[in-house]
Amino acid sequence: MRPLFPVLPFASDETPLSWAARQAAFHTGGRLAPFLNDFDLRLSALASGERDTVLRLCEIAGQDPAPVLRNTIAATGKRRYRLRGEDISVAFTTGPVTRYCPLCVKEDRASEPRPDAGLRHSLAWRLAPVRTCARHKLALVEARGGKWDDIAHELQVIVPRDDAALDSLAAAQAQRAPSPLQDWVLDRLAGRSGPGWLDAQGIEQAVRATEMLGAVLTFGPDRKAAEMTGQMWDTAGRAGWDVTAGGETAIRAALSELMETGPRSRGSELLQAWRRPRGCIRSRCATSWSPRALCRSAGSMIPAAISSCATPRSIPLSTA
Repeated sequence: MRPLFPVLPFASDETPLSWAARQAAFHTGGRLAPFLNDFDLRLSALASGERDTVLRLCEIAGQDPAPVLRNTIAATGKRRYRLRGEDISVAFTTGPVTRYCPLCVKEDRASEPRPDAGLRHSLAWRLAPVRTCARHKLALVEARGGKWDDIAHELQVIVPRDDAALDSLAAAQAQRAPSPLQDWVLDRLAGRSGPGWLDAQGIEQAVRATEMLGAVLTFGPDRKAAEMTGQMWDTAGRAGWDVTAGGETAIRAALSELMETGPRSRGSELLQAWRRPRGCIRSRCATSWSPRALCRSAGSMIPAAISSCATPRSIPLSTA
């Protein structure tokens, strides 16, 4: 079979789903699922990053598969994925929630004669720790339709059709620079190095430890994780970064402060969410969840502790 013509190249910052949705808009003027069905491809297979499906789509579109595979979040097991050599859980992604920057959408739409063919859903927007548009310094909008095809993240049917509505959305979003934690995540996925202690951890464990520690320091240990908004998680990530970027010494000092000033009860929702124990945590801390026990176990155990943690529970996303 001859490739589709004219060729619509893959953009280096988008997802395979985004590119496929642009192909559908460009070549048929229609939706993603029917476009894939025409070539006996399943939306669910593309959404889960099945290699054969991605390769077949590249063959159909006449595209070098290397950059597409590089941006593929590929399922490796139940609720487990792999992206650019990093093992992550579904909690590290936005799941069925679609994040986007309304001003980026507006610019993309204006860049193409066929506006829907220009709408790129950025790979960065699929990552839970990425909550801010680096270009426009805006908190990202979150959308979810509650339908089966939320997994497509199809901007062509999600975002408002007129520029005035996009401008209104942008005006309602918080203005802020990306957090250092967000920058570190994207740098790591791009192959750049950062603070040594964080670089030594799994990417998801490092993010969760930073956000949870920052949440305890900023909002107190008894704040329920489910009550945290996107803005609060962003704030927590910034506060936690000031500690975890300093490495083990800074972490130990922060935990010592928690021990001295925090409550001694076992009721800390955030600390429990941070430390779902496995291996050395359980054996060294026994059954105590108090800040004092956490601090006693800090020391040289912290890097091993974060690395050996079970994947923390998924925390519902909320509008930033």
